[in-house]
Amino acid sequence: MLETCVSLYDCERVLIEKFQEVKFIGEIELSPEDIRKLINFIIIELDPDPKYGLNLLKQKAPATISAFLVWQGIIEYEEGDYWTPALRAIGLEEPRWQQELGETFIDFLRCMDLPDFPIEGALRFVTPILLHGGIPQKCLDQFFDYVIMDMVEFNLVTGDEIRDYLHSLREDEKTRVALRQKLKELKQSESKCRKEAKDLASFIDLRQEAVKLRESVGNPDEWRHVPEDYETFRLDKLNEIEDINNEISSLQSDERLCLDRISAFTREHEAVLQLGQLVCVISVELPAVLRDKAELASLQADEAACMAKLEEYAGSIQGEALWLSSSDEALTRLSADTVDTLNALVETASRLDALKSRLSQLYDEADQFVPQPIKPGTSFWIGSASLPAALCMWLITGHSPLGLGIAIALALSGCLSIILSLQRFQEAYRDNKRRKARYDAISKEVSKTQSKIADFETAVSSIMEELPHEPQVIMKAILSKTGGFGGGTDDSSGSTDDAGRGTVDALRRALSQLKSVADAFASYHRLLLRRGELIDSIAEWEQRLDELLVLAGLPGLDRNSELQNESGSEPEIQDGNDRCRGQRSIDDFCDSDTLKSAVELLKASLDDAIHRSVDTMNARAHLREYIQPRLHALYNEATEIEIHIRELDESVTGLGNGSFETGLGVLKSKHEAFLELDKVNAGIYSAGQALFPLADKDKYELEDLLHLYDTKVQVLKELALSIEDTEVELQDYPPAYPYTDEPVQRFVLYGDEWAEKWIVGCVDLLELAKGEEEIPGDFRPDLPLRVVRGFKEWWESRKAAIQDEGFSYEYSGERLPAPQIRLDPIHADIKIVVDSQRFKLEYAEGASSFSIVITSPTSPGWSKTLPLKPIRSRMPGLAETERIEYILPILDKAFSETDTHMDSSRDITADTDGSTTVDADSGNLLDDALGTIVDGHSTMTEVSPITMGLPGLADAYQVSMLIGDVKHVTWDLKVFDDKTPCLIFSEDGKLIDSGYLPRSRLWFVLPRDRGFTKRVPMIQDATPLYLKDACRIVLMDLTMVDTVSVGDGRGGEFEFRVARDKVSEPMLVCGQPISGVSIDGIPLYIGAPPHLMIPLSNDTEASAWDVVLRYGGGVLAERKQFQLDELCSIAEVKEMDGSVEIPLGIPELLGPNPVGGYTIHLRHRGRRRSQFSLGFVVVPDFWYQFEPSIVFPVAGDESRVKLLVSVPDGARFNVDSPSEILSSEDGEYQIQVDPAESLVTGMLEILLTDDEIHIPITIEIPKVRWRLKEGREDGDTDWSCHVEEVFVSDLNRPNILLLQLELPVHISGVHFALDDRQYYKAPAKCGTAEVSLLQFMDTLKAGGSVGEITARLLDSSGRLVGEGSILRLRCRWEVSDFICVRKKSCGIWHLEFTWQEKGQAEDRILRIWRMWEPWAEPLKWHIPEGEMSPAVDVDEDHLPQGAYLVKFSVLDRWAPAGAGDSFPGDEFNTFIVHLHDDRPYLEVWDIHWLSNYEAKITGSVAGTPQGTCVCARLFGVRAGQACSWTAYGKTDSTGRFTIHVLGAPIQEEGHVAARKAGTKHSIKDRDRIKNSARWIGITIDTEPKSHLFAVLPEHAPLEWWFAPKPASPFLLEWPLASQLRESLLSQETSSLPGVSEQASSVSPSFTGYSPIVRIQCEEGSLEQPDLSEEDSRKVIKAWLGDDDKVEVAIRIGGATDKAVVSWSELRDSLRISLSTGRVHCTTCNKLVANQHTWQMYHYPKCKSLYPEKKDVTASLLIVDDPIKIASAQLSAYPLAGHRPRTLHSGSTHGALPLELSGVDDSNDYLTKLTGFLLSLERQLISALLRSEAKNGHEPH
Repeated sequence: MLETCVSLYDCERVLIEKFQEVKFIGEIELSPEDIRKLINFIIIELDPDPKYGLNLLKQKAPATISAFLVWQGIIEYEEGDYWTPALRAIGLEEPRWQQELGETFIDFLRCMDLPDFPIEGALRFVTPILLHGGIPQKCLDQFFDYVIMDMVEFNLVTGDEIRDYLHSLREDEKTRVALRQKLKELKQSESKCRKEAKDLASFIDLRQEAVKLRESVGNPDEWRHVPEDYETFRLDKLNEIEDINNEISSLQSDERLCLDRISAFTREHEAVLQLGQLVCVISVELPAVLRDKAELASLQADEAACMAKLEEYAGSIQGEALWLSSSDEALTRLSADTVDTLNALVETASRLDALKSRLSQLYDEADQFVPQPIKPGTSFWIGSASLPAALCMWLITGHSPLGLGIAIALALSGCLSIILSLQRFQEAYRDNKRRKARYDAISKEVSKTQSKIADFETAVSSIMEELPHEPQVIMKAILSKTGGFGGGTDDSSGSTDDAGRGTVDALRRALSQLKSVADAFASYHRLLLRRGELIDSIAEWEQRLDELLVLAGLPGLDRNSELQNESGSEPEIQDGNDRCRGQRSIDDFCDSDTLKSAVELLKASLDDAIHRSVDTMNARAHLREYIQPRLHALYNEATEIEIHIRELDESVTGLGNGSFETGLGVLKSKHEAFLELDKVNAGIYSAGQALFPLADKDKYELEDLLHLYDTKVQVLKELALSIEDTEVELQDYPPAYPYTDEPVQRFVLYGDEWAEKWIVGCVDLLELAKGEEEIPGDFRPDLPLRVVRGFKEWWESRKAAIQDEGFSYEYSGERLPAPQIRLDPIHADIKIVVDSQRFKLEYAEGASSFSIVITSPTSPGWSKTLPLKPIRSRMPGLAETERIEYILPILDKAFSETDTHMDSSRDITADTDGSTTVDADSGNLLDDALGTIVDGHSTMTEVSPITMGLPGLADAYQVSMLIGDVKHVTWDLKVFDDKTPCLIFSEDGKLIDSGYLPRSRLWFVLPRDRGFTKRVPMIQDATPLYLKDACRIVLMDLTMVDTVSVGDGRGGEFEFRVARDKVSEPMLVCGQPISGVSIDGIPLYIGAPPHLMIPLSNDTEASAWDVVLRYGGGVLAERKQFQLDELCSIAEVKEMDGSVEIPLGIPELLGPNPVGGYTIHLRHRGRRRSQFSLGFVVVPDFWYQFEPSIVFPVAGDESRVKLLVSVPDGARFNVDSPSEILSSEDGEYQIQVDPAESLVTGMLEILLTDDEIHIPITIEIPKVRWRLKEGREDGDTDWSCHVEEVFVSDLNRPNILLLQLELPVHISGVHFALDDRQYYKAPAKCGTAEVSLLQFMDTLKAGGSVGEITARLLDSSGRLVGEGSILRLRCRWEVSDFICVRKKSCGIWHLEFTWQEKGQAEDRILRIWRMWEPWAEPLKWHIPEGEMSPAVDVDEDHLPQGAYLVKFSVLDRWAPAGAGDSFPGDEFNTFIVHLHDDRPYLEVWDIHWLSNYEAKITGSVAGTPQGTCVCARLFGVRAGQACSWTAYGKTDSTGRFTIHVLGAPIQEEGHVAARKAGTKHSIKDRDRIKNSARWIGITIDTEPKSHLFAVLPEHAPLEWWFAPKPASPFLLEWPLASQLRESLLSQETSSLPGVSEQASSVSPSFTGYSPIVRIQCEEGSLEQPDLSEEDSRKVIKAWLGDDDKVEVAIRIGGATDKAVVSWSELRDSLRISLSTGRVHCTTCNKLVANQHTWQMYHYPKCKSLYPEKKDVTASLLIVDDPIKIASAQLSAYPLAGHRPRTLHSGSTHGALPLELSGVDDSNDYLTKLTGFLLSLERQLISALLRSEAKNGHEPH
């Protein structure tokens, strides 16, 4: 039709013209070439942009699209799949195009006024597309099989007859649709009304119960104060009193002990303690006294030596004529002043000599600078002569050029000579001027020197006058010999100068000799003075020691003699030798050992006194602070408890009307009633809110509620009748052709006249085909050509069967076994079991759903739908379903322990209370069985005892199998009737008719009030706890009884008759079947063959049964046929009343030693289709066992399972792959099994005497499999035997809540666990166990991303038989295996990201943060759907080199803008990426403090070889000085390094020694490193060098120098000091509001914190040297202002002392004055509060003290930690590690300033580097504060 069309628009034009002529698009036939042409045109338009192309096709070619869609359905539709081949044909794979194409088709139909078939429940697009095409090509066989054959069988062959029939079908369909809609609405109304009735009944019941409970409660105020379990409470209180008494006794014992300790401290000890300070002083002074005694002995020897030297000097001087008197007398008259005068005279003479030497030098220098006369030189005179000569030459020869030239030359030379002479003259003048100036200066200096010489000579004369007579005479004699000092002052003679110098030399020699004598005497004089001092000091100390011994009650000193000076005043030191010799010697004092013993005795007495004093104080404190208050409290507590118990006893006795025991019972009942009343009131409130949300629920009286309930019940009954009538009416309108696919059904019903043409034409074809051998080729009815061809193909395949046997639905081979009511005694479940159903495959191919619907005729409105999953059967053309079970809700209605006349309102409350069967639905309809409420009471109709005990069990059920919405088959199951007293099941669980009972072991389900009235042997009671009040489930043995009687104990009795071995159908009994093993589905017996039991009725003779025994299979199988009456003649066969039991092991049947497979066929000739087939296999001595006994799901490639198999002698066993035999020996096989498999298959080969048989054996692996279920329906996912990971969002469908396990049959219970954090116990039912996954969700989300569910399996005895993992639940989308490939070119980073995902997510976002600036905004990219390897290009300015954090997240569209841009707080879906070039860089670093003096620094360097040197330095500011510690290390093969930075700790002895020496410690040994280090610097020895500076995580504060003025250029003052001073001076007033406020005006980076002033004492140290913030501000304000002192509070020990900090006017010194004198421990250099504190905490470790220390020289430091204000921001980025603390990094920030490059230990370098780091830290703080303000927080 489209062969002439060359474009899409040509096709569109032709198709629109054709479509205007028809009602169905499919009526226009297209050839395969036409269809291909349309597809090609469409593909061309869709390429390359499908969306644009499709929009264009919608506008320009809708007819083409519609024709394509219809013919795709005609040709490609199969088994419900339309869109897959249709989209694939035009190259569109995504499902989203279905909507676009479908809407285009519907719009075109409406535009062309063609039918769009809005059928209820049909697919919106597929249904009209398929209807417009007629019947798809692949559904034609169904059309011919069911529709056409149906017409022919019913003899509908004419057109009118067919049209009339189709009309009736279509009318019935309309009625059916209307009835279905009506039924749906009625069920909705019924459900709503039923719920309202149930809620109202619950509300009534609660109201009634509340009235009863209020009566029981009474007045709560009378008894609520008494505890509920008062008896236990009272016993506890009495025990408390007993415990209190015991504690009181213990405290009284402690009190006596404390009093004994207090009395041990006597007055004598108190007196010794008062002398403690003096004893300590004596102890401290003892070493000094011993040294003084040693020094005194040494002085005596020095005195003798000095006297000998003086005598020697005296002799030498006496030999001179100059001495006028005895040398001894002269020496004795020399005093210390005389010696000083002589020394001054020598010094003056020396300076005079120096002046004269200088004067001589000046004379010599003056001679060199005498001015010289200036005279004209020869050149001047020559030049002067040349000028007149030139003039003469010009005058003479001026007319001649030669003459003129000569004249000019002479003139020029003359001028040049004059100029040169003038220049020399000028230089000579300047030189004379300089000489003159220097000569004048020398002259002035000579005059000054001469003046000084005269002054010194005068001074010498005056000094000599001060000398005593003898030295004066000596000096004058020396001066007379030398000519005096005046001879050297004459400037005119050089000889005079030499004479002067000689005189001075002589004087110097004389004075030197005299000075030596004077020095010797001075030494002697000092020895005498020192000797006197030592004698007085030792005498005074011994006297004090003796007094202390007497005061302490100890014996005094034993001395050799008494001191002459009893007064103890200082002896006067005289110059005479006799006086000195008269003083005492060392022998007059006690020896050293005596002194040491005395002091030790004093110290021992003091120690004992101190110990007793401390013990007394502690005892008093313990007595005062603990024992006495505790005793008082215990007495009061015991009294209060006794009073309280007495009051409560009176209350309880009052409740019992005088009886305490009765009162306890009444109290307990009232408490219970009160608690129950609270619950009931809460229930009333919630129920009332639901029932009457807009009305006052309290206004309804109980009678009104009962009337309302009656109304609801009546409405409910009317609705139930309407539903029942509608369902009955609906059954009169069955669906047409339910076994066909939907396109066939809907074309017949909605195909209008076109469908009629099809059916009429096909009927004609069929009629023609029946009479002809083949259809003539020229016969062409009014049918599409494809239909005719399809019919011919169908006819060829069906012709033989139809012509020979005729058509029948049974030809399909369907097998639809009826469901059964069965009992699961292990789990006490009664269930409906629907075995596998087999039906035609075409039903499965055409239906959209398959289900089993269970309803109850006696409970209208109740239903249960179970989905079926059909699979293709092994039989061709058939489909099968799986076996399905449904546990009946036997306790679905409330059960209560009342008699049969129970309150009906109670029956309808909480329809799941007491039920443990979570598999069943609640919601049984309230019917007449519950009665109606009249005057608050129930009028019950007579119901079955089973209904009374098991209210959820209906007496009958109707089970239907639905294919689509059509019932394919329906079964009626009768459970019991009103007379049935109990339910009876066979031992294997089948429901047995209550007529004749078989003589075997049977299960009885007895209602709660029923029991056996006659004795019957009971084998087992399987009643679970939750059913004990409802029924009993017991296994009874009926083999030895003839009747069974069941009664209610009130006269009602029902009797069952036991048949004589009667059976219902042929079966195999006895034998030893082995579980878990089958041979093609038949059982395996390992012992003797089983017995065959055949039923016989009264009208049945044994001759009616034919028995065929077949051994083996196939054509050659051995068969034996018997009639049953023949077998009855064999002796071993037992013929009983109602049955025949045939032992199959008798030789006549299976031979002497039966081995192999056997089949028994039984047929009853008198009954239609009464045939039975039973198969079994006999293999003696077969046995198997699995290791492990239970196979759990495996994770990954785990070890396989072992199977142990034992076979009979002479047999072989071969297994199929993947299992394999590991070993075999003597018929014992070890087989390795793949745990992923469910079965082990193999071949058992048994060698017989004359044959060999092969038995295919299937062994079921006892494994655990799992699947997910939708609610209580069958599993939504397939069974899995692997530990898989399930994403929680995959479970978002509202019904997927359950995890189901498939278990071995012997498992009775499962304990589920989620990561050992949450547990759940579930029973195993029918080989399955279930658990709701919803209950694990909260635990799962709180624990992390993934949780593992494990199971512990228990057998019936509760023994653990296996434990293993089941599956893993993932609750969050997670990214793993993240890789970033980076490349930089021309300043552009090219980044390629790849990753893997666990779970699913939409709107994914990738963000990147700078880890050194995590507060900055990240870069982010939206990830396209499905993309997991994007690539981006970013400028290096946006991504500088450094470490970055990458995070994957999901966009929250409801969140405000910028949400999610904050730096991540957890590691989930985060990754670290380093963007660096080829240069080495520091990846990571960390610091660990091993002690206060040692730090371990670790890190990793990228891009360096092994052995690269790494330098680590710690920096800080301590006491105003920059300090550093340095250490080195090397990298290993992985680039990691470890460096230990050490600092020597300071010993206390070092402190004391340094303090005594008046020196300060070196900065390197100043203090602990941890208390000083603030910054870290790491330098990598590469080229160029790589470095990093950062603030330490545990950084020390800055300790700036503050006051007094720094004496060193390297002392670092507080940076804010100068700025605050300027700010202070600029204010009009002297008030300073605060340092923080001033600092904020100076530097915004240093606000929000208060610096602390720290006191550094020069003598003594404070344990708490830091002032408070307030005092710190006062000190800072005073120092920066005009004040010279300030009062502060200083804590010394536990006391606070008012102190004044003052400084000098020049502010170069600072002192602290304490208001109270404090004790200065001279040993440890600490200031302590008082002497008592020193004795308690310092003595005896410390030995000496200074008792009253008030003034302390000190310095002030500022303790400053500016980054503290940003600590909250830094702690907000834990994932960034230490990177936000980075101040400067070589890879990110570039090189350091030139002056800071390298590593230097000089103070200048450290000072500059500290300033640099401080400025960077300020920038970091500012950035952090800005980021906080940007994030919406109030900045600090």
